[in-house]
Amino acid sequence: MKKKLGVFLLLVAILACAFGCGGGDITPASKELAFDANGNFRILQLTDIQLIQAGLEPNTKALLDTVIDSQAPDMIIITGDNTSSEDFSSIKDKATAKAALLAVHKEIVDYMTSKNIPWSATFGNHDALYGIAPKSEIFDVYTKSPTYIGGWATDAYANCYVDKEAGNEIENTASGYNIKEGTYTNFSIPVKSNDKSKTLYNIYLFDCQTSMNKYLPILDSQIAWYEAQRDALKAANGGAYVPSILFTHESAESFKNAYHNKDNSEIVSKYYGEVGDGDVFPPENGANFDEAVLSAGDMKGMFFGHDHLNTFNAVVKNNGHKVFMAYARISSFAKYMYANLPMSYSRGGRIIDIKADGNLTSFDVSCKATNKAYTQFEVNTQYQIDLSKD
Repeated sequence: MKKKLGVFLLLVAILACAFGCGGGDITPASKELAFDANGNFRILQLTDIQLIQAGLEPNTKALLDTVIDSQAPDMIIITGDNTSSEDFSSIKDKATAKAALLAVHKEIVDYMTSKNIPWSATFGNHDALYGIAPKSEIFDVYTKSPTYIGGWATDAYANCYVDKEAGNEIENTASGYNIKEGTYTNFSIPVKSNDKSKTLYNIYLFDCQTSMNKYLPILDSQIAWYEAQRDALKAANGGAYVPSILFTHESAESFKNAYHNKDNSEIVSKYYGEVGDGDVFPPENGANFDEAVLSAGDMKGMFFGHDHLNTFNAVVKNNGHKVFMAYARISSFAKYMYANLPMSYSRGGRIIDIKADGNLTSFDVSCKATNKAYTQFEVNTQYQIDLSKD
């Protein structure tokens, strides 16, 4: 179903946000995520903002404003490639290049903080290319935001896994690809009952390795951390797995398999969207990740970015369970990465509505510019999925 939101509805959404729907002053209590009185919790996924030296330009800012204000999320998650760090390699002085890259990441952080909505972000394969700034220093910029959920250490709002020594070996120092680095943005974030007495859903974020000439998988250490979190939640929940969703930058082999078998009803029960990049491109050798996150039946949804022109999404059958797998639509007009993409191409994001009863619904948010400056948009929602029915 495709639904056009007019100016009136957009204004209503903005007013609703202003009066407390996903907004208001952020306090320690409000960073403790919880379902509303009707058992609903809304997440907005943004992805591949890919900012360059120019920073947050007016059309990308207007796009983000439109998506956030029209959808009034309770939480925002950015799934990596927040910058195209290779653009900063044209700055010859290394200290100047590093300062410029960190300043653009801070611009993202300041923008997100200004929205007064709890948010989190993971990294993509472009964020630390060429080693212009260590991922640890980029990560530190994010942790300074009072509205950011996740950080260097576990706190009341998220269990955090950081390993400064993990990561791939340098394979091509000349190109700056495959930088050896740590893994940072791995978070386990509970969403609690309305009275905050019990965890009813869990959100996982996984960091992505910096790589280009081949995409490298989620590390075994990240998988072990996830399994420990999943099992601890189960133990605290009387022996029952807690319904969960995950966000990471690059897709999964199971998602590629779903795309290649989308018309096989024994594998995929429903699908929507396009694969404008020609295929689904997961990291190499990612079977361990798939096996871990799909083995217990707790995983309800898996959400990705990375493949810029892909909006494909599918309900996948998995050993008696259903898992919704989806891309988010790109959320930027940044010129470096999207120089050859028509400005008329619809950008946006994805909404994931999780339910206190364990269900999940989701839809694509598509914004089409209505003025020549690409700062005003018509908002469309499409590809509606209800996991309990589809």
